[in-house]
Amino acid sequence: MKILFLLPVLSDSNYQKRIENFLRSGVQCSVVGFERHHYQGKPWPIEVHSLGLIEHGKYFKRVWTLLISAISLRKKIKNHEYIYAFNLDILFLAWFSSIFSKSRPNFVYEIFDIHPILYKKSIYSILFRKIERFLIRKVKVVVVASPHYIEGYFHEVQKLHSATYHVIENKLNSFDISQNPDNSLSKKPSDEPIIIGFFGMIRCVISLNFLYDFLQKNNGKFRLSIRGLFMVPDDKKQMILKSNFSEYCGPYIYPDDLNDMYSKVDLIWAAQKLGEAHTRFSRTNRFYQSFFFKKPMITQAGTKDSEIVMENNLGITIDLDKPVESMDLISKIDRSDFKKWHGNLNAVPENVYLITTEYKELIEKIKS
Repeated sequence: MKILFLLPVLSDSNYQKRIENFLRSGVQCSVVGFERHHYQGKPWPIEVHSLGLIEHGKYFKRVWTLLISAISLRKKIKNHEYIYAFNLDILFLAWFSSIFSKSRPNFVYEIFDIHPILYKKSIYSILFRKIERFLIRKVKVVVVASPHYIEGYFHEVQKLHSATYHVIENKLNSFDISQNPDNSLSKKPSDEPIIIGFFGMIRCVISLNFLYDFLQKNNGKFRLSIRGLFMVPDDKKQMILKSNFSEYCGPYIYPDDLNDMYSKVDLIWAAQKLGEAHTRFSRTNRFYQSFFFKKPMITQAGTKDSEIVMENNLGITIDLDKPVESMDLISKIDRSDFKKWHGNLNAVPENVYLITTEYKELIEKIKS
């Protein structure tokens, strides 16, 4: 079985994680994709080919880059029975590049997030949804990172009930991570600061505004440790970095740096507001990582993460739309809360946060 993977970002660890699982399953994988100003991820275990540089946010320039890349991509499509495309623009490129191919490949379409434009009611949104519906009818399997995307978006909004769907959540690979993580309950004195970890793509301006005000208000009782890549206006980045109670330790390599990062914090910031679809249906990477490293979470009300956290008492849920009440709720956390949360985290089954048979089942669906 040979699959050509077409990636929007060659260095993104989520895509690397997908392909490594296919390689371990015996699939012959070829990888082409675009470069961006992004994380410098781990070295690829196989050769990959760049289709050029795409800049963040410059959508009209991106369309031109995609169309130009179709010429070189067409040559690479030959001898591949399947093309695995991530995101709608990349799926369009895969379809466009193979229009006049003698042997049309089968398409697999995967999305990690519902882009806000696909969930709005504007003219552009209606157009993009029509394009997506057209392309999905040519797709063999639609792969989603959250089970709630299927019912909440593809069924309810797109009315695509007959497509074949498969869920692979952003769980961790058991072969990727330390088998002996530092999951012990912190024994810090009660008068030491509680450290909140904010890891990953730092995209939520609302979170940064909230955290800055919260840290200043609590004057050292809480501290913030940030690791990852800022995807916000520079003034917001500088604002949070100027706080005397925050520390930015730079980007990180997934999964190599996770154990060190999580061992140094007490709470994980998993609250964010990034559009209605994201808030309603998504699960953050930090959600799964927190389970593995036994770190309680601060989640946003109305999200799927918060439902699990509240139901199982694995941390606290706040509402970023109610900053005063939310700051008061977090401020009341003390060291005695962690023993209770840690015990509940230890009771969560491994299959909630570790990959098991998802890839085997996906390969069977693709072949069928």
